[in-house]
Amino acid sequence: MKKVLLVSFILLSIFSSCKSQDYIDWVGISNEWELLADFQTNKDGTLITDINNDSGVLKWNVDGIDYNQNDLSLPLSGSLIAAKLYGKESPVLSRIYVDNAKIVGPLDLTGVTELSSLSLYAFLNQEMTDILISPTVVGDWSSFLAYSCNLTGTLDLSMITSISNCSFYLFSNPNLTQINFSNSITGYVRYLYLYNCNLTGNLNLTGFSAFSPSYSDIRVHGNAGLTSLTINSSITGVIRTIYAYSCNLTGTLDLSMIPAFLASGAEIRLSSNPNLTSILLPASTGTISLFDASACDLGYINFSGIINLVKVDGCQIKLSNNNLTSEEVNHILYDLSVLVVSEASGGDYTGRGISIAGSNAAPDSSSGGYNGLAAKASLEAKGFIVTTN
Repeated sequence: MKKVLLVSFILLSIFSSCKSQDYIDWVGISNEWELLADFQTNKDGTLITDINNDSGVLKWNVDGIDYNQNDLSLPLSGSLIAAKLYGKESPVLSRIYVDNAKIVGPLDLTGVTELSSLSLYAFLNQEMTDILISPTVVGDWSSFLAYSCNLTGTLDLSMITSISNCSFYLFSNPNLTQINFSNSITGYVRYLYLYNCNLTGNLNLTGFSAFSPSYSDIRVHGNAGLTSLTINSSITGVIRTIYAYSCNLTGTLDLSMIPAFLASGAEIRLSSNPNLTSILLPASTGTISLFDASACDLGYINFSGIINLVKVDGCQIKLSNNNLTSEEVNHILYDLSVLVVSEASGGDYTGRGISIAGSNAAPDSSSGGYNGLAAKASLEAKGFIVTTN
């Protein structure tokens, strides 16, 4: 017993004589302050930040002055100054809110290497031109919000490989031309809001293989230089919206991999893509409350795989001004009429319409082996308003 007490006393003496830095180094934790994030700001007013860490210690340095706290509410005069976030003892971050902070130039997050379901809010920074992320960052992301900024050129997000029901809000960045996502991302994506930028060429979304099982949105409209959209060939989840109107989609848009549309009615908006010639649709569950592919240059579209396509109140199919031939018009009307053949007289739903007029040819009784006039009459008998030439 005396030997045990003696050994315990000796060990206690050794640890008591060690400096705190020596102990921290012994267990593998650095007690040195390391730069995690920094940016320039010309905020004229109160700079507000909100940072959350699951471990470690944080401090700010703004214009050369230390603030030993996670969050700032700091009055500034509008002069261009540096704001730097430091950490020690292996910080793991779960929240970085620097929205409306008047960031000028890049937001540099390359010092942040460990995350825990990180939410990044960097929106409404109209002079922020880039977001830099460590290529070796580990941990998952729950949101990446950088809309209404001035992101310029290519935004590299290829190091983001783990997400948890994540939202990417990058819309309204008029100088953003490319977004590089990883080719392999684990976890659900909820919202991809990438619209009203200046994206050009192909937008590669193949890294996203799991969309939310409740619903997800893909919105890339208003990118006049966007010529193609590539989606993973084997995805899971439910799609609520696909908005890719007013782009320059060219050739074939392949949506055949979508397993399910929203049961209460998805929206597919693809209008005003004058070089879009084909759309491949899936054999899928769910309904579509709006399918708008007007003002493109489409041929026949096979809707027959979405068996509940029009079985929702207010459903609208808009295909006007596609230069469709009578054969193509006939075939489309026939397919749609087959989808409602089992409905009661007058139809089972209300407010439905099909618009297939404009530059399209008129339906007839025989072109392509389909009686478009009979199909139109059948649809009207189910309550549809059918507009043709």
